[in-house]
Amino acid sequence: MRLLFAHDNRFIRLGDDVWSAGQFGAEGWQRYLDHASRMTVVAREQLMPDQPLDQLARSSRDRVAFHFFRDLSNLRGLLLRRSAALDEMRTLVRAHDAVVARMPSEIGHLAVAAARIERKRCWVEIVGCPSESLRHHGGLRARFYAPLAAARLRAVSRRAEHASYVTADFLQRRYPTGATNVLSVSDVLLPASDIRVLQDRLVRIAAQPADAPLKIGMIGALQNKNKGLQVLLHALARVRDRMPPVRLRVVGQGDLDAWRNVAQSLGLGDLTVFEGNIAQPADVFGWLRSIDLYVQPSLTEGLPRALIEAMCQACPAIGSSAGGIPELLPGPDLVAPGNANALGELLARRVADPSWMARSAQRNWEKAQSFETSVLEPVRQAFWQRFLAGA
Repeated sequence: MRLLFAHDNRFIRLGDDVWSAGQFGAEGWQRYLDHASRMTVVAREQLMPDQPLDQLARSSRDRVAFHFFRDLSNLRGLLLRRSAALDEMRTLVRAHDAVVARMPSEIGHLAVAAARIERKRCWVEIVGCPSESLRHHGGLRARFYAPLAAARLRAVSRRAEHASYVTADFLQRRYPTGATNVLSVSDVLLPASDIRVLQDRLVRIAAQPADAPLKIGMIGALQNKNKGLQVLLHALARVRDRMPPVRLRVVGQGDLDAWRNVAQSLGLGDLTVFEGNIAQPADVFGWLRSIDLYVQPSLTEGLPRALIEAMCQACPAIGSSAGGIPELLPGPDLVAPGNANALGELLARRVADPSWMARSAQRNWEKAQSFETSVLEPVRQAFWQRFLAGA
């Protein structure tokens, strides 16, 4: 089977290789290549990387081709280039047997429309809420467009024959589907749990010296404010004087100098470290084992893979109640999105409570086992079989 995968992700072409700063490393294509003879990734191109090459993941590999579209994620693109882009997408879709449209994305919408016209099998992957994402993006045009973006995705999900969600409930309620073939599992890839990870964490919590800085960690894309880093910085600034020594470590790509300036303006420049992107999964897990508390302060979410990965490394964790995060963390460990005062108070209480740290570590490690590949893969395979059969 020849598969076309469509999404708005930006990839970086350097010579003969294609790279990504996000989640689309070469190993991530394997779940599709297990069922397809080859695939074409249709996405956007970023001309220059924002970070060193060693912080990027190689996306190119055998049996995977890339086709880059001009940016349609703005008003000019939607109004002036959509017709020509649809013709281009139809040509691509004709050369493939099936389409996977990762949503929300404008390129995904094009792929769905082209698949319908060309009568090709189409799977809609719903991984986020465009209404929340655009509402918090910052621009007036984005906030104005947010209700329309949500309505467009609801229309696509209702008409889909094959649909998948990364949440168990949140996105399904926002964007219900009439599909006969539905998958509701995270796209995270977790290894088998190791009891030694939990044991080491509990020993560290019990032995934490009172004067040793607690390492607070966060992972997220920093090109905009959706992941809530600004909320975490303001929260930490409010309660810093009431907390034991801490150090904030942030992983993610974006304008790190601008974020350093924000931290400096809040008096946090001496305790905040921006570490750039970490490309390899094994290195991410190692980094998560090195921190003491993970925070997911997002303004908008689907189901954050970074939080699940932190949980599998037995990280105590708190976060906002955005998107599917309440499916992962209990209510007492959550605050309303954007509420820096509440997040600061929760942060101050949790880091001062070793017994909570131990309970959270154990609970999260146990919860993460339900996301291990050995648990989710049979469910994914059943969905794939129905998709391949066209049921």
